[in-house]
Amino acid sequence: MARVHVEPEDLREFASGIRKYLDIIESETNNLKIQFDRLEWDDPKTKQFEEKLEDLLRMLEFFREGAEEQIPYLIRQAETLEEYLGR
Repeated sequence: MARVHVEPEDLREFASGIRKYLDIIESETNNLKIQFDRLEWDDPKTKQFEEKLEDLLRMLEFFREGAEEQIPYLIRQAETLEEYLGR
């Protein structure tokens, strides 16, 4: 009999952790963007910071999209494992 190296509940908890992490990142990123947009900061470093912030936002969106795909996958894997383990 093949061995299972992960518990279904651990997969569910990880999927939940991903969701919470993504929610926090989205909230905090939005807060930062709002604060930046409200600033009347206009010196040579403004554009440089804005470009770095936009790069970060693109990377976070790419990460979010990939992580969002993992959540249902992890839940399906947990269900499959439960069936396999007879739970």
